[in-house]
Amino acid sequence: MRATLKVRPDNEDSSAVTALALDTHARTLLVHRPADPPTVEVWDVRRKKRVKSVRSNRASGLVTSTEVRVALRSDGGRLVTEEGLVADLRTGRMEPRVLGDELISFAALGPAGTRLGVLGGSLPHAGASITGAVSAPAFSHDGRTLAVANIVGPVQLWDVPSQRLFGSALPTPGDPVLALSLGSDDGTLYASGSNVPVQKYDLTPALLAARVCERAGTGLSARDWKTCLPNVPCRHAC
Repeated sequence: MRATLKVRPDNEDSSAVTALALDTHARTLLVHRPADPPTVEVWDVRRKKRVKSVRSNRASGLVTSTEVRVALRSDGGRLVTEEGLVADLRTGRMEPRVLGDELISFAALGPAGTRLGVLGGSLPHAGASITGAVSAPAFSHDGRTLAVANIVGPVQLWDVPSQRLFGSALPTPGDPVLALSLGSDDGTLYASGSNVPVQKYDLTPALLAARVCERAGTGLSARDWKTCLPNVPCRHAC
């Protein structure tokens, strides 16, 4: 389906558009305007008509930039902005929330809408192998893995339940990663950058195990196994 919408403001005093978001079925378009309080307009794509405007009952006191990133729950019922605004699009309520200790750069909602990943200006973990501004997040379909891209290139995987890193960073061509997406079986990660449209990573356990064995060779010798794993029966790992 293709549609052209003219998202004109309610009046001449309304702010310019700083963010857009489509629901999963591309039936509803969300338009963010940085007034004080900020406004989220709900547009019906098929009817090409604004059906609702959601505003906070109080001024947020937040500083908005010319570009605001938003996270929309898969069912289109709730929206979170990087400014810390949480909008319930069904009830028409939007309020500022404290989502972290600092101004967040990205917010990502999990597939079931029950988890919210909040990312600050840099990766919030001393063990992270990449530093600098976060440029894109993506949840796995089961909500247990969060992929995080960095503006300077590398991509890191996080285990959500334990809040720990999965291994080292995945290499990229070096240009800023603008978007991440996990395949339907969560076995493939796609990264889109400024210069490289799509880069594909195979994350299936069998392939990762094969790569580890390729680097390690035949695995631990019987002597090394006994030293490192004295309480585990020795077996051929690769």
